[in-house]
Amino acid sequence: MNQASIHELLQWIGITDESLAQNLLHSIDESPYSIQEWMDALVRFQEWEVSQQRVIPIQQKLEYLSCCIEGLKGNEKLMTFPDLLSEYLNVHGVLASES
Repeated sequence: MNQASIHELLQWIGITDESLAQNLLHSIDESPYSIQEWMDALVRFQEWEVSQQRVIPIQQKLEYLSCCIEGLKGNEKLMTFPDLLSEYLNVHGVLASES
């Protein structure tokens, strides 16, 4: 990950809290998905929010995305991150509190 793409991602999703930023960067580094795939998954999440007339706080979105990846443990990366997210949203929904 280069500095420009990291800054772009954090700015794009509006993360200003240092610990939340560090948690996100750690999650990206530990995942099988690229920073671009994380951005694509966040766009897909935003589209889902609009379609469901929901607002999920960014921290809860990031936790949900991490849970999607946890579901891959022991399995190969079989689908794109946005598609994995869509599958989880369709099967499990989101129980996050709304802001």
